[in-house]
Amino acid sequence: MAKKIILIIIVLAVAFLSLSELRAGKKASESITVSSAPESSGPAKQDQDMATEQPADTAVQSMSEDQQRALIMDHYDLWSEAWDYGDWFYTITDLDHNGRFEVITASLQGSGLYTYAEIWEVREDYSGIAECSDDLGEGGSYPDIITEAVNCYYSEASNLYYYLFDDVARSGMAENFSAKVVLCLNKGNVELTTICSKHEQYEDPESDPLVTYSDGQGNNVTKEQYEQAVANWAVGMTMNDFELEWVEVRDSN
Repeated sequence: MAKKIILIIIVLAVAFLSLSELRAGKKASESITVSSAPESSGPAKQDQDMATEQPADTAVQSMSEDQQRALIMDHYDLWSEAWDYGDWFYTITDLDHNGRFEVITASLQGSGLYTYAEIWEVREDYSGIAECSDDLGEGGSYPDIITEAVNCYYSEASNLYYYLFDDVARSGMAENFSAKVVLCLNKGNVELTTICSKHEQYEDPESDPLVTYSDGQGNNVTKEQYEQAVANWAVGMTMNDFELEWVEVRDSN
């Protein structure tokens, strides 16, 4: 009887030890599995790393000055067809200082000394050139823009550039007109503003002319007010010389 009891105790002890070792082994196995699991390198992890390492695409398409000149000349037939008679000129420049060139075509015509012009600008996506609009009515003329140098005024308030041109015209031999006209290229639109003007009329070729002065709205002003008009208009602006290199194209007809 005593032997049976001892045998039962030994069997139970062995069973208890086996169960304890099994549980300990399971926990050890779980611990090893968790601690030794490698960092995920699947597609999701790779995509996450790429999103972190690669910055957003902020590059803006652009062209060098030489490339823009070549683009303009590639469209020569487009911007030159307006002047199919007489002599005309063109210049390539950047009036609005936005980094995209314009080509200006101009022609001085008739005894009245009227200047007719068009301005084309390189498109924002550099796919070609687009004609700039203007606020002139039909038959309206530009100031005398065919000049090698012009005063350029910059307004910090409007962030725009203004070019001050003279404008001289005649009506026969008896009348002369002259004006100070500002040209501004603003978002593809040519804005022309008269600052002041002078009218000379000769009743007798041998006598002095009758001279009248006007402001930008056509109101009569004194000579002193006329001479001060540009300075008054330019208050708060900075002024620099701006050069224009014109190329003359003569009519072959």
